[in-house]
Amino acid sequence: MKPLAVHQPTVNSLTHARDQFRQLLEEDAVEGMWQSFFAENPFVLSSALPLRVEPQDITPLGRPGRSEADLIFFQRSAREMISFGVIELKRSNEPVIILPRRNIVQLSANATTAMLQAKHYASSLEALERAIFLGSKKHLFVVMGLSSELERKLTSDLLRTQARNLVPPGVQILGYDTVLSRFEETLPLKILSLAPAQASLTDSIQRRAEWCLEGNGASEILGRWNALDGLLERKRCLRFFVERLLLEDSSGTNRQSFCALLCEHSATDREQAEHWWEETLGGFSPTDRLDVGNWPKADAALLPSWFGTVFLRSLQRHMNFAWRGRISSWPRSAPWYDARMLDEATLYAAWQAHTR
Repeated sequence: MKPLAVHQPTVNSLTHARDQFRQLLEEDAVEGMWQSFFAENPFVLSSALPLRVEPQDITPLGRPGRSEADLIFFQRSAREMISFGVIELKRSNEPVIILPRRNIVQLSANATTAMLQAKHYASSLEALERAIFLGSKKHLFVVMGLSSELERKLTSDLLRTQARNLVPPGVQILGYDTVLSRFEETLPLKILSLAPAQASLTDSIQRRAEWCLEGNGASEILGRWNALDGLLERKRCLRFFVERLLLEDSSGTNRQSFCALLCEHSATDREQAEHWWEETLGGFSPTDRLDVGNWPKADAALLPSWFGTVFLRSLQRHMNFAWRGRISSWPRSAPWYDARMLDEATLYAAWQAHTR
């Protein structure tokens, strides 16, 4: 497996990579777009990893239809392999941690899955080339989410300590904004001066979402959400909405606001609504507050009929079947229940146990 032949990047290529990175962050790019970006610009990752890795040491994989890492890298000396590693990519708008209870931190389902995938791919490499990798150090990296999410949620030393202990030795989770910041630190001053520093996109989204949630009751919250400037801005606020409406405060008003948001969005554009919520819902780990099976019947009855189907697709999309136990207790008679849920969850849980 040969690494890419990479020449020293020019000023134009550095500038273009910086601008393209910012644009991908702005657009909440999907994983495939990030894979293509880092494959074309390996010098971005080599400057961001806390190791001495050259751009030509990084090999992009992630080929369609194959179970393999997104990228791998090899540190070599003149005579031997020093270390190797796996880089697993997720989306920049996915949460890394959740707070199911006050003073309790958990990794999100997607972060847990990404670490397991990286570990599995690294073990597969070792099994294939055991003689080459014998004695080499192994490094696993997951690039997902934003560091600003951690700053916002980890507000005490207790929470920060818990979060550190959730990530095993040899694994690091890097936010996309951290990767961009480290890359920009290596750029010549004349490139940095071409564009002014940008305010945090996440902070801007958070302020707008909080303004919506300050509305008095479901009707006003929904009205403020509809007043946001365009569909893209509304989409960016969805994940924050779920975190605030359901994970941080599960009052009846917030559950009703959530249901109103689902129904209003689907009434405007059903296909778009299902797509947006499919991207969002399955990224959260199971909690009592988010578990619609625990809701009062009056609140659960407000869920749209497509909720179960979209929730199932979202779980599949995020490879998140930690919900299996919860789903098994959901009322089969509910109009939003999808009968395939439990079977799909059971099959995936069996597959996941087999691959660990």
